[in-house]
Amino acid sequence: MKISIIMPTYNDSSTIIDTIDSVANQSYTNWQLIIMNDGSTDNVEDVIKQYIDNSVHKEKIEYYSQNNQDQLNAIRNCIDYIKGEYVYILHSDDLLPDDNLFMRLVKEAKANPDTKVFIGDLITIDEKNDITGKLEVLKYAKNKKILPTLMLWLGRNLYVDVIFAKKETFIKEIYNSYLTWNMPFWINLSEKADMLNVKSVDFPMLKYRLHSGNYINNDIGKLNVINGELRTVTRLMEFYNIPMYKIQFYIYRIFNKLKLSSNFSPLYFNREERNKGAIVKFVIQKRFGDEYDKNIFLNGLVEFYKSNISRKIYIKDIDKNEFIYKGKDMRLFNNRLLNNELSELYLYIINEMKIGFNEIVVSNKEDIDKAIDITKFLCLYPYVKVSLKNNI
Repeated sequence: MKISIIMPTYNDSSTIIDTIDSVANQSYTNWQLIIMNDGSTDNVEDVIKQYIDNSVHKEKIEYYSQNNQDQLNAIRNCIDYIKGEYVYILHSDDLLPDDNLFMRLVKEAKANPDTKVFIGDLITIDEKNDITGKLEVLKYAKNKKILPTLMLWLGRNLYVDVIFAKKETFIKEIYNSYLTWNMPFWINLSEKADMLNVKSVDFPMLKYRLHSGNYINNDIGKLNVINGELRTVTRLMEFYNIPMYKIQFYIYRIFNKLKLSSNFSPLYFNREERNKGAIVKFVIQKRFGDEYDKNIFLNGLVEFYKSNISRKIYIKDIDKNEFIYKGKDMRLFNNRLLNNELSELYLYIINEMKIGFNEIVVSNKEDIDKAIDITKFLCLYPYVKVSLKNNI
């Protein structure tokens, strides 16, 4: 059984050697390491190439590079190079927890052939690789209370994105939910609310480095993270109505702090949420406070869900060169948003969100899928219908 390790890297020349070594030192030797340089501006490429040239594992290590597109695109662009039956994602500032991880994972995979993905706890380390603690991940449970709990927990991942997954599952399911739309890998909300067959293992899956440069510790990182959280919450609102949302959120937070979250069961109904506006505003405020209204997208989204009106907006033609964002492109979108560089099309839709609408009318069949993707990215799907203008 071959394992394909995907390693996106960006300006991690100071840590990547230790990360690669944690792979090279594995007692299980049937692996392939795919490194994707996401447009680094440091000397990480020279560091990697020198390592490969001097390594006894040079035939197992593949190096590729791309223009800076952010980590989800870096992972996506490794898909064509996967040769293994299982896939493991390892970021270049983290480490494998010990030399026998892959041996244990292969044993789990053989013992649980119907399981699509395996997850586990994380050991935390600092810049010097010293252990600082442990992040215990909620034990995975595929039951009916989990998805409404995810909605209640502000769309924040209940589990972890450190995964050991079957290649087929990685390409057919995780690729869409996580790598394309930046939502938790373990959910499928394409037609109905569903969960993947995942198993928690009883050993650590990663040494996770905590430092000031972590993704969430800056403004652009917060915007990127909340993009996926909002998409998750708004999609789940189609399926679940959670009364007393704020009260239940704080009760669940207490359960979570006491490490009793697995015992919590939210009160919910299997119907569309009635109080979308208040929930969306609450989710955003928990990340940004009242400062959110200075961001035209976040403010527009709150106003959209508060409006709840029937109204059409019209898009005459979508230029063939118009960039259509998906969840994987959230950093590009947020950078352009903050630098006042969004296209007229996106500015038009965001401004219309402040008024409210429930239908986008396009002039060409070719624009229907583009408009649907726009509603998905802006967290308006599935509450906005896309239709073709009747030209007769």
